[in-house]
Amino acid sequence: MPEINGLLTANEMSAKLNGVVSAERILELVESKIMPHYLVGEQVLFGISETKKWLNRNYCVKIPGKELGSICSIVNVVEPVGEKAVPPLSLRAITGWLIPMGLESVKTAPFSGVYFLCHEGEVVYVGQSGNLLSRVGQHFGDKTFSSVFFVRIPKRDLNYVEGNFIKLLKPKYNHTKSGRLVGPSCFVKPGSAESERLLEVISNAAS
Repeated sequence: MPEINGLLTANEMSAKLNGVVSAERILELVESKIMPHYLVGEQVLFGISETKKWLNRNYCVKIPGKELGSICSIVNVVEPVGEKAVPPLSLRAITGWLIPMGLESVKTAPFSGVYFLCHEGEVVYVGQSGNLLSRVGQHFGDKTFSSVFFVRIPKRDLNYVEGNFIKLLKPKYNHTKSGRLVGPSCFVKPGSAESERLLEVISNAAS
C-alpha cells in the first residue's frame, strides 16, 4: 500500500495521465466501484502506480489493424465517420438527438447511450454503452460499417431504448445465425421523458 502522502486526488491523477483520462471519468469509475482507490476520511485518493497499471489492463483497448490486402475495408471503416456523415433514412426523424461519431470523438465520449453502426444508408447494428471507445472498438473486424451515430441516454433507460430501437429497425447484425432478433432481456419502462419522446418520434416516423 502506498504512503498516504503519496496518494493523489482525481484531478492530480488526471494531470499525471496528461489528461488522457479526465477527473470526471476517474470519479465515475470509482462511483461504479470499478477503479481501485482509497478513502481517507471522505476524500477519494489514488495510488499512481496501481492506477496506471489498472488503466493499462482495463481501460486501453487495442484495435487491431488489417493486412494491406484488405485496404478497401480499411477505407470503408475510417473515411466517412466524421461530422459530414449522413444518417440513414430510418434515423432522420431523430437527427436532433444524433451525434455523428468520428474516430477522435469516439475516444473522448465517456457518456452512456445507444449507438448505431451504419453502412450504405442502413442501420446494421444497434447497441448500448457507457464507454463508446471500448464497445465500438470490439466491432472492428467482425462487422462492416462506415459510420457511427450515438444518442445520449441515461443509464437506467439503456435497455428500454436499445431494445425498442432493435425491435423497430431490425438491424442485420442484431440477428442470430438462425434469424432470431436479439435485444436486451429487460425492457424496463424508462424514467426519462426525453427517452420516451425520442422513441415516440422515431416510431411515428416509421408508421
